[in-house]
Amino acid sequence: MSGHSNWPEWIYVAVVIALMCWVGAEAWNAERLVEHVPEGAEIIKVQDSNGSGLLNMKMELKKLVNYMLK
Repeated sequence: MSGHSNWPEWIYVAVVIALMCWVGAEAWNAERLVEHVPEGAEIIKVQDSNGSGLLNMKMELKKLVNYMLK
């Protein structure tokens, strides 16, 4: 009597789960980097396209790029 599962099937399942964990960890890390505001960041107020409100940007583009490249 043969079983339904075999070793290659379990290896495939393990690889898929590992890839899903890796993608989730990378997404979490990217989100953490984007949301983290370094000390000394300046607030830049930018008027949106229709002029109805202001958007507060917590980092200058240069500081953000330098922080991301560290």
